[in-house]
Amino acid sequence: MKLTLYSPAPPITRLHELNVMFGKRLAEAGIDNEVVAVPLPDSINRLCDLPGEERALRLPIVTIADLVPAIEQTGPDWHAYSRPCPDLKLVASLYDVALGISITSALIDGPKDLAGQRVFAPARPSSVRLLTEALLSDGWGLEGEVELVDSTPLDIGPAIGRGALKATSWNITTLENDGSTTPNVRLGNERFLPVDQETFARLNERLHFKIGSCDLAGTPLLAFRQGIAVWDDTPAQIAETILGILTGGDAGPFFCDAGDLAEWPGLPDENRHPALRSLVGKG
Repeated sequence: MKLTLYSPAPPITRLHELNVMFGKRLAEAGIDNEVVAVPLPDSINRLCDLPGEERALRLPIVTIADLVPAIEQTGPDWHAYSRPCPDLKLVASLYDVALGISITSALIDGPKDLAGQRVFAPARPSSVRLLTEALLSDGWGLEGEVELVDSTPLDIGPAIGRGALKATSWNITTLENDGSTTPNVRLGNERFLPVDQETFARLNERLHFKIGSCDLAGTPLLAFRQGIAVWDDTPAQIAETILGILTGGDAGPFFCDAGDLAEWPGLPDENRHPALRSLVGKG
């Protein structure tokens, strides 16, 4: 039995490193697997219409911006799901990623100062891009006032060097076992624009999913949760083994507490795997 894990992050990012690390934990527990980089929503769209027995061992790593929209077939046309996937179940939340707008210019002091500026961001249909557009438009009311420039982590350094970059949307991953935070891209003297509670409220009122919040060195940002999902046809033993790995010892950068593993804002309980519901019931 060999699993395929679909990592939504590009291979050159620390998010993908984290997903590969999760695959190694599974291998150490005796579950042979490979981790392939396929962005969302493509990974789920490739799987949702496969026969159950063919799809059962192909598991998507999902984000807060994708699990509920994939189950309910909601979201913008450019980040769309081909059909509802009520047979997709959360096994465990794996880790959180802080996401916000990072600033390199002293002239930008708040969100309104972004008007007329160029903000570097991953290209569509990236989930990070979806959250970036939502934050700028729905959260801060800057729709049409900011020019988004498609970028990758490799673009950032040269853009700083030629003075073309004043702001970028990227994420902060928790990668080390001591829980320290590591930016996907080092910008030098980077700082993030805080996301206040009114902005969170507007986002959660308008989005097709619920976004969380986190605190990064005193700056409130979006919490971009990542987790592992299975299908109804996936053997229950796999879900049980995943939960056993995460709760059985040193989880490293991954969640290990039952409450954290089950927490997913806006997710109905029936869309959590029975093994996860059982784990929480024992807590």
